[in-house]
Amino acid sequence: MIAVYARQSVEKRDSISVEGQVEVCCAEVRGRPFEIYADRGYSGKNLRRPSFMRLMEDIQAGRIESVLVYKLDRISRSILDFSNLMEYFDVHQVSFVSMTEKFDTSSPIGRAMLHLCAVFAQLERETIQQRVEEAYWMRSKKGFYMGGRIPYGFAKEPFEKDGIHTSKFQAIAEEADQVRQLYNLYAMGYSLGEIQNIFEKRGIRKLRGTSWNPSRMSEMLKNPVYVSADREVYHYYQEAGAIMVNQAEEFCGVFGCYLYHRKDGGKELVLAPHHGIIEASVWLRCQRRFSQPTSVRSEKRKISSWLISRVHCDNCGYALVVRYAKTKWGRYLVCSRKGISCSGNSTTVYVGALEAFLEEKIKQCLCFLEERYCCDTEENWSRKREYQKRVSDLDRQIGNLISHQSDFCPQALQYINQKIARLDDAKRKLMRNCQEQKRSHPLAKDRILSKLWENSSPRQRQLVLSQLVSDIRIKDGKVLVIWRLSDTTFSTVWGSAPNSARSSEF
Repeated sequence: MIAVYARQSVEKRDSISVEGQVEVCCAEVRGRPFEIYADRGYSGKNLRRPSFMRLMEDIQAGRIESVLVYKLDRISRSILDFSNLMEYFDVHQVSFVSMTEKFDTSSPIGRAMLHLCAVFAQLERETIQQRVEEAYWMRSKKGFYMGGRIPYGFAKEPFEKDGIHTSKFQAIAEEADQVRQLYNLYAMGYSLGEIQNIFEKRGIRKLRGTSWNPSRMSEMLKNPVYVSADREVYHYYQEAGAIMVNQAEEFCGVFGCYLYHRKDGGKELVLAPHHGIIEASVWLRCQRRFSQPTSVRSEKRKISSWLISRVHCDNCGYALVVRYAKTKWGRYLVCSRKGISCSGNSTTVYVGALEAFLEEKIKQCLCFLEERYCCDTEENWSRKREYQKRVSDLDRQIGNLISHQSDFCPQALQYINQKIARLDDAKRKLMRNCQEQKRSHPLAKDRILSKLWENSSPRQRQLVLSQLVSDIRIKDGKVLVIWRLSDTTFSTVWGSAPNSARSSEF
């Protein structure tokens, strides 16, 4: 039988409908059996169309002897796809007829002309696509509404700009108030999980049919559509490398923004016609929180002990982790090696006792560092700066003598060379003296950690411990502290300890 194929991507006044295409093709059938294959709303740039795929299956099954279309571009607008289709038709001995172009694929000239028309069909498709993209970017740069999901907190309303009918956002009072709560809480330091729990307690459970979740909240917090953009927002995006469509003077702290992603990976920021609902200062605080490293943002997260990640089992090498017991001694350490018990750690080590022991040792270490490295630090640095200044002066003198060597006679040149040699010797001696000056330890330079240790947070103590101690090994109630300091005062020697939390001696 004959297959009549019709396709229309978008219904327009100046384009022929699917019914019109079928009517023209049926006039050519002349009483022979035929079947109609029609795809509505599908582009010709690819072959993934339901009725077209059914046509291919019928051709493969041998039920089709000829394919009729109203026009060549109805079946495909891609040269590669069209070439593959012609080969597929030849293999299955199916003829192809285009009613508008009047092609006969049984002759070489007809096949050549068919391929030429396919080239122009693809050119037309790419030209249309380019015109659509250019029109999209021109409209977006003027702040027109370009479709897509309406942000939470807004509704769409008709709007006219430059004589063109478009739309803009209008704030919804209840939703906008929830967005403000989200921004204020995040700017105050609450995590997204904590904000989700607060919203649940306040009865704010639904986000337009879905529950509040960190992913959606993160997306909302980064969206500039909410900000009342001022010059600070302008400079923020300018420093981030975005293309600024509007001038800085237009960012008056009233209107929101549209952020568009370009194909080349860049971004464009455009002022929108709607009023923002979040103050620029609050919005910028939230963006700065997002730009912080995860370790900084999670500073408030509680940790079980400041010893974590430094204490290891000497028997198997695995880290010791904190467990909690329903006793007055509370926390204790166990080996993290799952499924295997460490016979070398049969003695229970309580976290409180180990922390007290190491705290005392670290205080001694910090006092030692201050006495050893900080007593004459300022004097050493002053002397070192003086040496560096004198070395620079000698360099300048040597350079002047070398640059004027051509101006002197041979006798004077010999004297100049001797002078350069003496200056170079003096320079080398100063450089050796500069290198021999004592270098202060990075922890002891400011003398602040030993003073603030008592009031420091667990995370601050973790940082101090990581600078001073390389590893802590536990075996049968004994502790081995491996210091980073190359000094006999803090050597790595085993110390014994009772297995009770009542004792703080290790």
